[in-house]
Amino acid sequence: MDGTSAMMKFRTIYLQAIARSWRDPKFLELLKMDPIGTLSKEYSLQFQWDIDLKITTVSNKESIWDPVKSGGWVGKNPLISLWVPPPPNNSKQFGKAWAAYYDEFPTFLGDLQPRTPKPDGNQVGKREGHPVGEAYQLGMGQWKDFLEFGGVIMRLIAMAWADERKDGEDQKYRNQIVEELVEVQDTNEGATILNKWLGYTMPWNMDVQFKLSGWFKGSKDAEKSCRWDDTKGQWPGSEKKDSVIKRPPSCRNSLNFYIPNMPSPDASIDAIALSAYNVTGDQYPFTCP
Repeated sequence: MDGTSAMMKFRTIYLQAIARSWRDPKFLELLKMDPIGTLSKEYSLQFQWDIDLKITTVSNKESIWDPVKSGGWVGKNPLISLWVPPPPNNSKQFGKAWAAYYDEFPTFLGDLQPRTPKPDGNQVGKREGHPVGEAYQLGMGQWKDFLEFGGVIMRLIAMAWADERKDGEDQKYRNQIVEELVEVQDTNEGATILNKWLGYTMPWNMDVQFKLSGWFKGSKDAEKSCRWDDTKGQWPGSEKKDSVIKRPPSCRNSLNFYIPNMPSPDASIDAIALSAYNVTGDQYPFTCP
């Protein structure tokens, strides 16, 4: 399935899930607990992106159906959470490690052409050869935007690795970009870093979050594996699950979508609200706020 078809299939299935969740609380809970598993079981979704998917609900103030004042929906932006890989221990491998990461993640969704796992299950194998596809139709964004965003993130990674010196035992980084990434880590303000240092303005109404798993001496045990293996010449060992290669959770990008609140107790409004949710424009490549 090419990029355009995969995106369109996901969007149509996600709209079905929203409509059902408004009138089926049990389904909504399943969707929040296991988004990919639930969508796969109920709608035969083939989720081919190399990311974690999270679906949550929000407060009444963060998701409002207001066709009178706003002409439709007012709500919270979806969230892109990006793992910034730490630099290799050996600076001579910076170029090799950077290029290897970019090969796996030319976009934050992962490889545009999914790969089959190698027999040993330790690394990703050859690409399957699916085409990227043409630009999406109305409201679906364009692949050139995903590729441009991926290139910007890779430039940020390269800049963060530069001059990666530490002062003493407190592990304080003297690289200003890293210091600022630490300040906004686990917040929704990551786009400010991209704008300040790279002059990049997000093309989508989506918030950005950065996580620096594996960077610090006091990192959690689960994050210590998020480092380049100098000996094997690869990023953290991949897990093989259901014939799909996945990184450890702490070393993965993720998408966090928010189910909009039920527009009205009157079920006859659902179709109108859902159609307004669907027709939002290129600034919402997956869904609207």
